[in-house]
Amino acid sequence: MNSLQPPDSFHLAAAEGWIGLGNWSEAESELDQIEAGLRRHPDVLKVRLFSRYHAKDWPACIELAEALMPLAHDLSWVWVFYANSLYFSGQTHRAYDVLQPVVDRFPKNWEMRYNLGCYACQLGRKAEARKWLACAMKLGEARQVKQVALEDSDYAPIRQDIETLEPESFT
Repeated sequence: MNSLQPPDSFHLAAAEGWIGLGNWSEAESELDQIEAGLRRHPDVLKVRLFSRYHAKDWPACIELAEALMPLAHDLSWVWVFYANSLYFSGQTHRAYDVLQPVVDRFPKNWEMRYNLGCYACQLGRKAEARKWLACAMKLGEARQVKQVALEDSDYAPIRQDIETLEPESFT
């Protein structure tokens, strides 16, 4: 799809700036000034998704991610945002079911594996959660991923196991 042209590109850039400043309502105002026919453009959907995600508007995030899927299904961040939006809206099973089938398409993405571990942990699948976390540690910076997991309440059910978990485990 073609890139946006002025003045719509200016509104998009301004919205990105407002997101960077943490002002979601101003970002939304800028996005609302983009020509109506271009509001489904992937770049506009992406920025609106970021805005709604930071504002924790999970239903809007789910809707936006679903709109982006046909346009950007080959981008891992779309899947991560979609699954996390489902998870944060209380749909843990669905978040897991969305992310798990596509994780192998993104073999270097540690964040997907980390999130699958969170979801598995919350679903009571502790062994599986440990496996996903070990995979995330192997792909990411192991000590940093482990530290994040130790502080993540989603991993509380296996916190005692995380200290001894090694990236090579479960490979």
